[in-house]
Amino acid sequence: MPEQIIRTEQKVQIAKRFKQQRQKCKRKIMKWINTLDVRRQYEKVCLIDDSKRDNEEYELKRTLSISDDDDFDPTNPFTNHSDVYPKKPSKKPSLRERLRTLSFCPSMMPLKHLKRRSRQRDAVLLRDSFEDFYISLLQSIIHPLGKSDREDVTATDMLQHVQDVFKIDTATHEKCIGEAMIKKSPPVLLKASVIEARDVKAMDANGESDPYCILSVCHPKNSPKNSPKNSPKPSRKHHHHGQRERRNNSFESNNVIKTQTKWKTRQPKWYEEYEFDVTDVSKEEFHLFMWDYDEESSIMDGIKSLDSEHRLAGLRNIFRQIRQTVEYGKPVDDFLGKVYIPLRDIPSLGITKWFKLQRQSLTSAAVSGEVKLSLQLAVKEDTTEEQCADNSERYYMLAKEIYKFNAENGSKEKSQNGFWDGQLSKQSSVILDQYAVQHRITKLSQSVINLCVLMEWCIQHGLSKSVVRQAIAQVDIILLAMEMPRGSFDMGDGQCNTPLPKYELAMLEQTISFYIDGALMDIDKCPDVFPPDKPENLQTWEKKCSLDILYSLLSLKALCGNGVALKQKVIDRLTDQIRTATKKWLSEKLATALPMKPGALRPAEILAVLENLHLTITEFYPLCTEHSDYQNFFNRFGINYYGTIVKLVDCHLAQKVQETLQKLDDYQLRYQRYNINIIESSKGSLAVYFSVKKILVLMEEVVKERDELDLSNYSTWFQSAMIFWLQTFKFECDNRVRKALEMDPNIMLVDSLVNFSISSVDVQSCFAKITEEWNEIAYEDPDSACVAVTKITELICDGARLYAKNLHIMMEQNGFYDNNNDDKFDIKDKLGITLNNIERVRQYLEKLPELLKWDSTVGRMVTKHNNQLAGTQTLNTLKRLVKTANSDILNKCGILVRTVADKLGEEMKKSMSSLLERDKELTIDPLMMYLDSNLEILYKTLMAPIYPRVINELWNALLRIIADKMEVGAPPKYYQTLDRHVSILEKYFGQDAGCLSSMEIKNYQYNHVKGQLALNGLSTEDLVSEYYQNMADNVCTPEAYFGHLAIKIGYMEETRGNIMLFVKVMNGVDLPGLDKTGLSDPFVKLELHPESIFSDTKVERTKVVSQTLNPHFNDTFEFPGLPKEVLSSRGAVLSLTVMDQNVLWSDDFAGEVFIHIKSAREIPITKGVDICPVIMLPLKRPCESDGPYQILKSRSSWNKNAKKFITKRQKLIQNQPQRTDKKIQQQKSNKTEESLLSKFMKITAGRS
Repeated sequence: MPEQIIRTEQKVQIAKRFKQQRQKCKRKIMKWINTLDVRRQYEKVCLIDDSKRDNEEYELKRTLSISDDDDFDPTNPFTNHSDVYPKKPSKKPSLRERLRTLSFCPSMMPLKHLKRRSRQRDAVLLRDSFEDFYISLLQSIIHPLGKSDREDVTATDMLQHVQDVFKIDTATHEKCIGEAMIKKSPPVLLKASVIEARDVKAMDANGESDPYCILSVCHPKNSPKNSPKNSPKPSRKHHHHGQRERRNNSFESNNVIKTQTKWKTRQPKWYEEYEFDVTDVSKEEFHLFMWDYDEESSIMDGIKSLDSEHRLAGLRNIFRQIRQTVEYGKPVDDFLGKVYIPLRDIPSLGITKWFKLQRQSLTSAAVSGEVKLSLQLAVKEDTTEEQCADNSERYYMLAKEIYKFNAENGSKEKSQNGFWDGQLSKQSSVILDQYAVQHRITKLSQSVINLCVLMEWCIQHGLSKSVVRQAIAQVDIILLAMEMPRGSFDMGDGQCNTPLPKYELAMLEQTISFYIDGALMDIDKCPDVFPPDKPENLQTWEKKCSLDILYSLLSLKALCGNGVALKQKVIDRLTDQIRTATKKWLSEKLATALPMKPGALRPAEILAVLENLHLTITEFYPLCTEHSDYQNFFNRFGINYYGTIVKLVDCHLAQKVQETLQKLDDYQLRYQRYNINIIESSKGSLAVYFSVKKILVLMEEVVKERDELDLSNYSTWFQSAMIFWLQTFKFECDNRVRKALEMDPNIMLVDSLVNFSISSVDVQSCFAKITEEWNEIAYEDPDSACVAVTKITELICDGARLYAKNLHIMMEQNGFYDNNNDDKFDIKDKLGITLNNIERVRQYLEKLPELLKWDSTVGRMVTKHNNQLAGTQTLNTLKRLVKTANSDILNKCGILVRTVADKLGEEMKKSMSSLLERDKELTIDPLMMYLDSNLEILYKTLMAPIYPRVINELWNALLRIIADKMEVGAPPKYYQTLDRHVSILEKYFGQDAGCLSSMEIKNYQYNHVKGQLALNGLSTEDLVSEYYQNMADNVCTPEAYFGHLAIKIGYMEETRGNIMLFVKVMNGVDLPGLDKTGLSDPFVKLELHPESIFSDTKVERTKVVSQTLNPHFNDTFEFPGLPKEVLSSRGAVLSLTVMDQNVLWSDDFAGEVFIHIKSAREIPITKGVDICPVIMLPLKRPCESDGPYQILKSRSSWNKNAKKFITKRQKLIQNQPQRTDKKIQQQKSNKTEESLLSKFMKITAGRS
């Protein structure tokens, strides 16, 4: 205790000396006040350079009337003349004004001004009265709040340690001790935190409790009586947010506070902090009562009902009620336990521990559980921002001096690197902790200030890095311990509300900034970190620049997002270093690898430039590929290492690529007529294109935004080169096709398992290489890509045409198209292989839409221009190119296919002799045997698409042979048998061969053969009926016009199923003139055909009308007794033949008409034929037509009916006199035209 340290005599002497110094100080103050400019000059002394210090000090002494013999030191607050300095002004400058007037943080000045900063700090302390600070420090040692928790450190030790730290002379030190002893102790308060409880007694029926606590600071004997009536209400500092309250949160009375009620739990958690005014630390106690809330009545209901006038009496009743509840069991809240803690037993540094709940008395019911409390005594001061800043400022200076003293005079042991290990003596630690606790400096603020002091010392004098790391970790641990229990600290994004005051936060930021400047001062001397192939350089950076400590500082949770500027400062410095090293390396590398010669380049030079550029870009691949060691090393500071260097590589490389391509464009334009030059340069530029494309892909994996890269526009740089790529593709394609045929002159099979030769394989490989290279190019510009795809499609189609054409020429030159019947045809020879070769190449054209990605390429163009019509037209152009090439190739292939079919047809003719000669027994077996053997060979030899075409041609050849070799005029049985054989062949080629469709089988040739066989298979009578049927079906007006005949035809039913046919010949129109006068004497003969149906009918004739071409007959004829079936019989017709009557010789034939009997209209019995409509029929003259007539003519040699029919028709065909009325008709026509023209002219003139 202080009474044991300082004797009474010392107290008297110190008090006497202090009184004398105070009187002397008053006289000096009056003189100081009269000097208006003294303070300003004093501050100037503290801030001036050392070179001017002596002059300024002399002027200050002269102003204060201090002799030169006096030992005057402005930087020492306790010289022999310290009493000349005045007390601090009554109105102390605010924190903001002091920070604006003099910033003491190290980051505001470079390292070389550390001494001047120290003088500035001392000047600030002098202005704020260092004496008061020193006395308050001594008072915290002499009068500690609470019990001392360090028995190994006595107050005497601490007082002596303070004197040694500040280097205070003994007299001054004793004077301050005396003033600290007699100085009135400041008010004290108790900071009590109710954290949580565990295992409290269950009071409710559900096995839980609803606990709450009542807190108070009372006298141990009679708490209610001794409660200070007029003591200020304690202020509740914190309460736990987010809890659902069914009643009000807490009630505050004079030194009586209720916590929140925690519902239905035996493990309540409060985390609530309160402050209590303390009158006498040595006599008062802290009381905690824990209750289980009862719905019916509550102790707090009584507390809430207290009025202000009778509060003391009310409190007595409340406590009496509590005592009675415990002793007599009245129906109030259930008692859960209590805790009594004397304030004198609370350690000076505070205490946080579990306290066991006690029962009220020995006779009371037992209780259980513990409650965790945090208790700490502190000086009651202003809690304003300015006061807190003053406390932090004083603690900063105290910590600075203590750390300095320990570093210089403390532990003699050093760390491995020779620096101070940061260990404080026991006295120093207790002094710092005790001062911080008694002046309400939180653990967090204390750790932050300690960290700032250590960082300053580390930069100025050097310090073991482990000490700084521990200090940083201590800040984070304290903050985490403060926030984690309440759930208010966000470990994820760092967004939190730090409890660190603004003043200390500003101090921390500026000190970190100063530390950053010092740590990165020698970064230029570190080895380059580009190219990223030496991970050991990273360790050098880590060691020299203390990057691990910088990262820990920037990651301090106490900054809570306020360190953005600090982090950006580190980022900018490190990024500048990376960029500098990268630019230097790239410039040297590109200048060495790609020296650009001015002017035009020669072929060898341009090829060398392209090759070097390609190799250089390839060497840059690893630079654009992320490696975890470099990326992680810088990524902790938010620096994208590879993103930075990739952008620089992109910038330098893009410039060099554009320069090279400009040289290339000039070269290719100059040598565009020379294919070899274009091909060599195009191959080089294509290699550069692929390397640029690949490195861009690697860059895009690092730089997500492609627009940030200059190389992203690389496709536009190669537009001119792409034209020559296509030219190279065209030249190589044509050259490869020609060489493929030259290497395969004998068209030999590639292998026994395939049916094509090596030339087709080479050509298809050439096409595949072109398409693969284009897909690998993947040109990005939609317009250029569409043009290129069109050109590539065209050149591949041209290559396929060229291959088919040259194969055809080769086959023609080798005589494969010559008709040599002596040699037996073998389908397995070169002709079949050639067909397979052409088909294999042609099939590749069908894959072009997929291989060249027509749809996606055209779709990109449509999207770019928003023009669907342009896309449709482009696709149609591409399809047309392939379709035209297919057609041309199939035409060439068709010649070969027809040749194959014809050669097979010659072989088939030998097997068809038994099928077509009627003198032999008609059989199809030899032909079928031949087809079976040869079609099987065809199927195995030819490719699947060619086989149907050959079979189709073979089928057509077979039909042609049948049509050519089929005998004429044979009996119907011959044709009927042949028709059955053709049906068998039809089934064989359609179903058995399995390759021809019904449409392909039933073609024109087939229909012709089947029609001839069907007609020739009819009887003579059926052929005659078919002839008349055809004549009646042909109702069109012939080209040689012979007039019209108007008739009416009808029928009337008779008995026995017969009908009577009525025909009325009305008149003729424009009949041909057969007499010399140009007129005729026409009459009409009526006859029913054929004779097989109408054998008993007679021929009728009309009257003769003389000398007219438009006769009016109006004659009606009846044909009774006809069977009604004639109305539906095929070939049942009525013929009306117009004749010209001659007197001296036979009548002339003018023309005839045929009408179906079935076209007659039924006439009612009461009516006549006049009710029938008029039918106008054109007159025709017969000829020897194909079909039934020719067949009947061929039969006339052995069939009487056929001969009779042909003889009768021959008379009409052969006796057809010329018309004599043509001139007259022409004159009439001319007159008619003239009359019409004159009428038209008159009408036109009238309208005018």
